Amino acid sequence: MLLILAGLAAAAGLAAAAYGPSAPAYAARFFPGGADAQAKALAGRLDTLTPANAAEVLKAARRRLVRAPASDVPLAVAGRAYLALGNVEGADAALAAVLDRSPRNRVARAWAADRAVGSGDFNAATAHATALIALFPEAQNDVIGWLVAVANDPRSHDAIRTMIAKEPSWAPEFVRRLGAETPNSPLTYELNQLVPTAQSGYLSRLAQDKRYDEAFIAWLDFLPPDSARFQWPYDNTFKGLPGAAPFNWSRDASSTELEKDGGLYAVFLGRRTGTLASQIMLLGPGGYRFEADMSGELRSRGATFRWTVVCMDTPDVLATLDITDLNPKARRSGVAFTVPPGGCPVQRLALDGVAGELPLWAKSRTLKVTIASFDAAAVEGAVRDGAVRDGVVSP
Repeated sequence: MLLILAGLAAAAGLAAAAYGPSAPAYAARFFPGGADAQAKALAGRLDTLTPANAAEVLKAARRRLVRAPASDVPLAVAGRAYLALGNVEGADAALAAVLDRSPRNRVARAWAADRAVGSGDFNAATAHATALIALFPEAQNDVIGWLVAVANDPRSHDAIRTMIAKEPSWAPEFVRRLGAETPNSPLTYELNQLVPTAQSGYLSRLAQDKRYDEAFIAWLDFLPPDSARFQWPYDNTFKGLPGAAPFNWSRDASSTELEKDGGLYAVFLGRRTGTLASQIMLLGPGGYRFEADMSGELRSRGATFRWTVVCMDTPDVLATLDITDLNPKARRSGVAFTVPPGGCPVQRLALDGVAGELPLWAKSRTLKVTIASFDAAAVEGAVRDGAVRDGVVSP
């Protein structure tokens, strides 16, 4: 695959994206303070470069190079003009000379990355791309997009694995975008193993596509070996156990935090009902009891909290537990529910903040949540006999 400069061929290459916002800005990098007006003027001609005027621009670049042989600008302009004329060899020679003179030159390094891909040298290509991001952080988005395109070639995968294994700061964004483009790629799966902070996005996309089994198996595979034994809800004491959402807790970071010794602290401002924390579960059909140990503070006519269990693929709400009374001392509340034998293989447990009559805040501390399995007939009998009233069970 050979990608070349945008506007000069049908395919847009990395060098175009890395070139920068304008030719004068490019020239200013080499001639700070406007010290070389002629060089700026020459670089400015790139703004209007076309195949029709490329020969004239090339002549101007050559004349300028004779007068200022130490300047990189004429060589860079000549390289672009050669490309406009379709002379790849000439562009290679000019831009290679620029890179030899100035390893920090953005256009030349981007061109070198493109050419490395064209020759199948993916180690060199990824090295150039990594250098571009380090030297020009503002080009990161474009360079990552180029790397995602490069990853479509299986020959690049070893080089990309090596690049990501070095843990560059932008690795999560690259893995996220790669997963969006190629969610079924083995490379995407492997790189998510290397970059835990990207796993949540990958698993969430699989879940959004209703590929729950694949997502859950991948999530288990991503867990450390000693974390694979658990029961739902995962991390039920909120200790921050390893594992990515959505099978671990997804939290609203602006409203919740995990406490040092365990527990979920939530402050809900009460303006609009919304989800504060949630996770996806795979409970089998049968009867269950959900319980939450919570303390906190609620204000009269203000916001409250609510736990719900819903089916992921249907609008069915399996359980609702309204938390309308909280005190400094933790209290256990619970609700019984049944997962039907068909149509609800995946569930979502969520803690919501519920707006009250007045926009008054509410605070809570959830120490523990549990889901225990028991016979569905016993649930119905308990409700019938009055052991469970209004969906609340006290210890």
